[in-house]
Amino acid sequence: IFRVGEFSKNLKQYPEIDFIKLKTEVKAFRNVTGITSLHGARAAYRNMSPMERSFYPQVLQLFKILLVCPVSSSSSERSFSVLRCLKTWRRSTLSQERLNHNIVTLAHKEVLDELDLTPILNEISKRTVVRKRLFGINKF
Repeated sequence: IFRVGEFSKNLKQYPEIDFIKLKTEVKAFRNVTGITSLHGARAAYRNMSPMERSFYPQVLQLFKILLVCPVSSSSSERSFSVLRCLKTWRRSTLSQERLNHNIVTLAHKEVLDELDLTPILNEISKRTVVRKRLFGINKF
């Protein structure tokens, strides 16, 4: 993973990041996993058990921030356009967390298009009797 000190000025803009804890967690994460790239760090984090992940809450926050940060100005403009539509459509009924989830899904459509939604749909449809009758359970 990158050196946190190089990005200290930018990271201090995010109140959800505790910079001192993040520095410690990144160092520990790097020592435990031996990972030196962001792609490798993401894969290592995904392969960790929930208990192992609980040791790195600031690293998770950093991944979330990096996921929503646009790479170019056109994607940035697109993100703000989507945000404006969402906020207009949902107004104040949309919580910040839900808004963040919606923005991520809209900004990264290409990743979502590759997902197999059958297990997710089956899980949702199993939760209530009404959903079972309405959606049924797909066995593909």
